[in-house]
Amino acid sequence: MSGGGGSSPKKKPIAPTSITAVAPNIDTQSEGSTSNVVVSWTDNATNETGYYAQAFWQNTGLPVYDESINFVICNGGVSATTCTVTNAPATVDQMYFMVTAFNSYGSASATSTAIPTVKAPTVPQNLWLSTEDSVTFSATWDEVSNANSYHAQVYKLVRSAQVPGFEEVLSRDIYLDKNTRTFSESGVSGNPDEIGFYVKVRAVGNGLYSDFAESFPVDY
Repeated sequence: MSGGGGSSPKKKPIAPTSITAVAPNIDTQSEGSTSNVVVSWTDNATNETGYYAQAFWQNTGLPVYDESINFVICNGGVSATTCTVTNAPATVDQMYFMVTAFNSYGSASATSTAIPTVKAPTVPQNLWLSTEDSVTFSATWDEVSNANSYHAQVYKLVRSAQVPGFEEVLSRDIYLDKNTRTFSESGVSGNPDEIGFYVKVRAVGNGLYSDFAESFPVDY
């Protein structure tokens, strides 16, 4: 149904039903990161002035959502069936959404089931470099359970002509599937100014990235 007519009866509207939301993408590796969430519902009222949606959250092991801690409201007008909740907080495990139809005589609400958040994968652990010979090394790391793939970077350490010390120069980007947690790379290029290298690896999953794990530098 669609609502909001001037001849509607003088009573509060009927509550919406079928509350759904796209699972929020939460980058757990970036403190303070947020996500926008589109909330949808079925409009059952014929006399509503509008709708608003409230978001609640829950972490594993905590009680069911507390209506006193809703943090964001989005608004929809007459006959609305969707609105976007902005700035969903990071590091929550699941969220609930309450949608309310209202008019001057009162309001009626309905709440969604729990919607798990889609979280970034964790940082790869135990990144290890081993030298195979004078020009080649291998990198390995532990599996990340919620990774779909891995992104590795090899950095060369090059003596700088401009400043004392050395520069870090990105040598290669490497993309690997979720079942591949090792690669080999030629080290020495023949450039006498190259003095070593190190490797960074991050996990990729659900369209989100972990922070990079970083190896210790290795001298040639």
